[in-house]
Amino acid sequence: MTRLDRYRAVRCRDLPSEMVALAPALAELLRNPPVIINAYPAPMPCSGGTFVDTYLRPSSFAAGLRLASERGTTAIALGQPLLLAQLLVTTFMQMADSPSSIVLIVGGYQCPASLERFLRSRVNTIREVLHVYGAAEVGAAVLAGIRPSVRSRVVYRQADPRCRVVIQDGRLGFTGGSEKSSGPDAGPDDVFWTGDSATVENGGLCISPGASRLDPRVDELLESWSDNEWTRCTGAVAQRLGSWFVQLREDCAPMTSHEVEHFEFARRFGFCWLDKPDWSSTRWT
Repeated sequence: MTRLDRYRAVRCRDLPSEMVALAPALAELLRNPPVIINAYPAPMPCSGGTFVDTYLRPSSFAAGLRLASERGTTAIALGQPLLLAQLLVTTFMQMADSPSSIVLIVGGYQCPASLERFLRSRVNTIREVLHVYGAAEVGAAVLAGIRPSVRSRVVYRQADPRCRVVIQDGRLGFTGGSEKSSGPDAGPDDVFWTGDSATVENGGLCISPGASRLDPRVDELLESWSDNEWTRCTGAVAQRLGSWFVQLREDCAPMTSHEVEHFEFARRFGFCWLDKPDWSSTRWT
């Protein structure tokens, strides 16, 4: 990246090797080259396996799963949590043959623990869910982690050696990284503050999103959901005049006053799978 081009740079990563370094228990699953299925709405160039770019199409996502099944190898699916869940819900149950082992890599925003539990129960061949955390201004995956148990917080560890993690008064920040762009004169010691907070726990970092990304009331609502709610709802929420509403999946009909038909929710509150969900305190008023 030059001083004139302040765009997000991407680099090709040997994904299986990086995953095994972070989670050694995955070594056996990734012994043979996996099928890497990209369902993230941005370029994610990877090596170390067969790369399938879905362009967010369910049919392409299903084709990637079928390819892994035919080859008898692990499928690695990358994506934002809600979209990845939608693709799995709409394609996996309709497949006659599916991979015997699937590893999910989720990022872009926090994945609720209740959603991870739902995905593991709905797709019983999910072997691990790897959470990545970063910022476009620094790097796409500065930290990566897993939940030690299905109800615990994600414990992150450093995934990008080019960056340095900074915790100051609970605030989480990064320095370094060739993708950093905080101004034309930015130096390696300039800290990019994420807006989130972090604490050191269990030999790693536990991250708490700032209210501008995840209002505590939204977090509490989503974490209260059972598999039934996640089966019916996308995870998009909104509030108007003291009432809160949730978006249903396309094939579901409202059963309560809080539930809004899929496309009606998009018309009233705005919604696009390409966008991150607006779980912020500015919308939850």
